[in-house]
Amino acid sequence: MSSVGVAVTTDKVASRALEKGGIEVRWMTCNADLKGGRTAGASASQGTARETNASVDCRGKTENDKDIRVTGKVTYVWQNHCVRGDLTAEVEGHRVFEANVIGDCDGGGETKNPRPTRTHPWDHRTTAGSDKGK
Repeated sequence: MSSVGVAVTTDKVASRALEKGGIEVRWMTCNADLKGGRTAGASASQGTARETNASVDCRGKTENDKDIRVTGKVTYVWQNHCVRGDLTAEVEGHRVFEANVIGDCDGGGETKNPRPTRTHPWDHRTTAGSDKGK
């Protein structure tokens, strides 16, 4: 698996996981750095699973212009379907999930959801003075 294959798969699978969690992703792009392995060349064919040792760093924006960041280590990918490793997603600096597995790693079509760390902090935040005088 190439670094490009790891980056593209992480981008697609993490975007779907965020959207399943209620975060509308406008765009996201990922970079991957393979450790001790191939760093260039064609990615594995569609549906081929590969073990890897890569660090990933993804950045993006939500539909309402909040910063998204997904970072961590990837140890296994199944192109466009599954990512295993140790990943953390943040929106506006607030952790929205930590996961060891995201996507469908069993081939059964059912998407695994990452474990949310807490609700979205902006859902509970009020702007000073926004409700005064009503």
